[in-house]
Amino acid sequence: MSKDQEKLDELSEKIAKTKDKIGKKEVKEQDRNSFLYASKMGLRIGMELFSGVLVGGCIGRFLDISFNKSPIFLIIFLFLGCIAGILNIYKFVKSREEENK
Repeated sequence: MSKDQEKLDELSEKIAKTKDKIGKKEVKEQDRNSFLYASKMGLRIGMELFSGVLVGGCIGRFLDISFNKSPIFLIIFLFLGCIAGILNIYKFVKSREEENK
């Protein structure tokens, strides 16, 4: 009986160690996935804002050169680009909220 009991105790210890390892791997995988998700969302939001400002700035600069004006169109279209970028971010966040419901 004592040999069988020792073998059962060893087996129980191995099972417990394996469960701990599996649990740690699952936690690491969840942390990794949440980090990747957050990175992806942050990059997407940054690009939405940046692209709006870039397009607005390019249009404003083009109009300034075309009409031979000082940077009035650049300022106006940079402002409009910022607004467009913020609206794009708002729409994106709203769509993600709808998906998560």
